[in-house]
Amino acid sequence: MNRRQAVVALVLVCLIWGVSFTVIKQALHYSSPLVLLAARFTLATAVIAGSLRGLRRTEIGGGLALGVLFWAGFVLQTMGLQYTTPSRSAFLTILSTPLVPALQFLTHRTLPRGPTLGAIALAVAGTWLLTSPGGGGGLNRGDVLTIGCAILFTGQIVAAGHYAARIPIGRLLALELGSCALLSLLTAPVVEAPRLVPSPPFLAMLAFLAFTGLWSFRTQLRAQQVLSPTHTALVFTLEPVFAAVTSFLVLGERLGPTQLLGAALILAAVAAPALEGAEPATVT
Repeated sequence: MNRRQAVVALVLVCLIWGVSFTVIKQALHYSSPLVLLAARFTLATAVIAGSLRGLRRTEIGGGLALGVLFWAGFVLQTMGLQYTTPSRSAFLTILSTPLVPALQFLTHRTLPRGPTLGAIALAVAGTWLLTSPGGGGGLNRGDVLTIGCAILFTGQIVAAGHYAARIPIGRLLALELGSCALLSLLTAPVVEAPRLVPSPPFLAMLAFLAFTGLWSFRTQLRAQQVLSPTHTALVFTLEPVFAAVTSFLVLGERLGPTQLLGAALILAAVAAPALEGAEPATVT
């Protein structure tokens, strides 16, 4: 996969993830968050379980590290969708984009330049407008959970860029999804009242989330073999656009003027680092 193919593939990933916000919101009518995650990723892991044969200790460590970040981010995002809308969730999730260069500075001591620092300021302003009492009804519980999700996904994107260059994609993905399924299954009885209504609509949504997720997460790891974490995060700015369109078409959700301004500032924030140029993937 070359760089152009990687970008095109990630655009398709954004389309799938954007649609998934609304699908997850609907699936939560039939299942509690962690039960949904356990079912989704158990089904996806079963398809690629053969990749786990002959694992090495270094591969296990990397895959589990990535899986914990992946699981924790999805837990907060899925739980947050119980209390906030798909569009707000999607725009808040991509706050991870300006945070990726900041995390790379902490891990690699690479100082962010002007556009990145400006992006962080825009992201903070956009988040305030999107969730302020005058624009979005205040910062609700779902928004707080989703901001936590964005921070965790920042770590996941940086970690994926690190491990995708060292561990075969099939094994890395199986470990990531498998650990997410196992952690969800183990923690569900502790942090929630497990609930599942296995109706035909739910099973259809579960199949969609499992199999599109399997393809999209594999594609992300493959793309990050040739794209840097910052470049990957920039492409992900399209995700909330697809999410907002889907939420409007399916749920009739509309953002108010102040919320739209906040969302626009977040999009500007995640696009600003592009002024620095898209650096190649870094192996450290």
